[in-house]
Amino acid sequence: MLVAFVVGGCGRIGFDDLAELTTYRDAVLADAPVGYWRLGDPKAIARDETGIADGAYTGGCARGAAGALADDPDGAVRFDGATCRITLLDRYGFFETQPFSVEVWVQLATIGGFQHFFMNERRDATDPIDGYALLESPSGVYFERVTNFSNRATSIFDIAPGAFVHLVGVHDGTQNTLYVDGAPLAPRQDAAAMASFAGEPLIGASVAGIGFVDGVLDEIAVYDHALSPERIAVHHQIGVLGPISK
Repeated sequence: MLVAFVVGGCGRIGFDDLAELTTYRDAVLADAPVGYWRLGDPKAIARDETGIADGAYTGGCARGAAGALADDPDGAVRFDGATCRITLLDRYGFFETQPFSVEVWVQLATIGGFQHFFMNERRDATDPIDGYALLESPSGVYFERVTNFSNRATSIFDIAPGAFVHLVGVHDGTQNTLYVDGAPLAPRQDAAAMASFAGEPLIGASVAGIGFVDGVLDEIAVYDHALSPERIAVHHQIGVLGPISK
C-alpha cells in the first residue's frame, strides 16, 4: 500500500484500492477524447484507447521506455530523432473554427530544433499551409494553427531537456492557448476559418519527413472540443501525484 496524501481535498491512495481510484486514463476518457494513445504498446500498433483509430509505428521506435505518470506502470516510446513516427488515420481535421485540444507528455533528449509531437497539416515543402501542430522549434515549444499560410501560434515555452513536461494546446474557436504543466500561457487571438483538407496526422514527426522527435512521448490525446482549465489541471495533478480517490 502506498502512503496516502491529501491533494485538493482528495485523498491519494495506492493501487490496493483500484476500484476507488481515478487514474490518469480514467480522467482522460472522462473528457471524451476522439483519439488517445497511451504508447505503452508491446507491438508495432499504437493502440487507441477509444477503440477508433489505432496507429502504425515505423522507424526506430523503442517501445517500453519509462512513462511520464506517477504510480502508473504503463510505458512510453523513445523516438530516435531520425526515423521513428506513428501514422494515424485521416480523421483529426478540425475545420472552420471548430474548437479542439491536443495533449501530450514529452521528455526531450535534445532541444533547439524542430520536433513535432503531434501534427495534422497540409504543407508546401517544409511550410504549413493549413492545419495544426504541437511542436518544439529553435525558439521553444508552442501550439500552432495555420490557415492559408497564416500561422497563429501560441506563446512560446522554453523547454528544458531530460524532464517530462505536460503540454496541452487548445483552440476554443476564438483563441489559441498553450498549457504547460497545468498552467496557461498568455492566449493569442485566432478566429480564422480553416479550409478542409486531406491530412496525414502524425505523432513524432512532420509530413515533410522532418521534425522527428528525439526523446520520449507519452499519453497523447486529441479532443474535438476545448478542454477546460480545470480539467487540464486535474490531468496534470494525477500525472505528477498519482491516482486520486473518487
